[in-house]
Amino acid sequence: MRKMLLMKNMAGHRQGAWHWGGQRLKLYSASLMNFNNEKFGIMMRVFGISNCDKCREAKKWLAKKEIDFEFIDFRKQALTAEDIKRWIKNVGEEKLMNKRGTTWRALPDEVKQNFEKLDVVNIILEKPTLMKRPIFETQERLILGFSSEVMNELSRCK
Repeated sequence: MRKMLLMKNMAGHRQGAWHWGGQRLKLYSASLMNFNNEKFGIMMRVFGISNCDKCREAKKWLAKKEIDFEFIDFRKQALTAEDIKRWIKNVGEEKLMNKRGTTWRALPDEVKQNFEKLDVVNIILEKPTLMKRPIFETQERLILGFSSEVMNELSRCK
């Protein structure tokens, strides 16, 4: 099994990583590294929040199945506009949004009614809990939520 240890600077930004598998140990600098590339051992990035029941359940399930992943708590590590735009392009705004959650219900009615006309990316950057979670991202696909169907699909990522 390949392993990787990410190194971060004082501001929490990725600076590089140690990567090992078999008998070799390598250090990659951030400038040479694609953190979403399978050859460096990160097969999947999981976005969510640490205190979310579904996110905790998903992390336990992935660990039990020995599926390599990196968990990104988007309350602690801010998402980028590029991430959100990529996800919207991949699955669409409607599918990305969690309209059953408390964050959505707390929005003013005029925002909910005109949501598709607003700057959705900036709204999500301000309130990332508007998105369904967890979000599983591999190089090939984006998977939202955690259910038995999602478990079946994730099992193929191993």
